[in-house]
Amino acid sequence: MMRAFLGILLGTTLLTAGCAQWAPTPDAATRAEAQVLSQQMATQRAGYAGAAALFQAEVTSKGHLKLWPSFTAVLRYQAPDQLVLNGYSDLGLPLFNYTSDGDTYSLTLPDAEAPINGRLDSRRDPTARLLGDLSHLLDGAIGINLSGAELRRTKDGDWQEKDGPRFRLHEGHLSHLSLNHSNGKTTTVRFTDFRTLGSAEAPYRINVELAQFKVNLDIQVMEWNLAPS
Repeated sequence: MMRAFLGILLGTTLLTAGCAQWAPTPDAATRAEAQVLSQQMATQRAGYAGAAALFQAEVTSKGHLKLWPSFTAVLRYQAPDQLVLNGYSDLGLPLFNYTSDGDTYSLTLPDAEAPINGRLDSRRDPTARLLGDLSHLLDGAIGINLSGAELRRTKDGDWQEKDGPRFRLHEGHLSHLSLNHSNGKTTTVRFTDFRTLGSAEAPYRINVELAQFKVNLDIQVMEWNLAPS
């Protein structure tokens, strides 16, 4: 039943630990490659008016954050910055509702007396931090939302914007994404099992490691729905 809802929801609303080591000043060839890659990423991201994913997650937590052992979720995106993430238990009961608009977020939990609201750049609630990082699952299908800052190669061959996400490409796909947080902890997202989806390709297996919470999520995407611009 949830699969059937995925297309309707989309139509109606149309993550290597540690800090990256910067390479020396790039030569002309590397700068040209970086400019082409940055433009390709921007074009890929701009090519989608919306996206949605239905997925199941198995959760392993070795820290103090108490989470659900597993859940099913629907992630919806509407360009440029609208995100909605709804999670459900194995019995279909709601676990969370997370929304963001690019600047602020709101998190509703069944047992909470009121929604938890705040700014994305200062998420204090640990569950809100975790769910916010899960929005980067989209990057494997529609491209990274780069800021336009200079893109450089790191010493180990990855790409990174200064103070931005660090990422790696493999056979034309985004295979690895690292998000460095202000507390020095890193969220790492790994994308595998790419399959053809219309004129695009999208990952169906994703692993998310959140170092700050000692949490690992093994994600199986059951369905992608991409809406071109």
